[in-house]
Amino acid sequence: MIRSDARREFTRIIDGLYDNGYLAEAFGKECVDD
Repeated sequence: MIRSDARREFTRIIDGLYDNGYLAEAFGKECVDD
């Protein structure tokens, strides 16, 4: 796997976590959807 593919995959995973609210819970940020 080349580096750009790894970065793209990492970004996709983070975006998925952000979309389902995991990051907001994990880091204690305010959730705009509430």
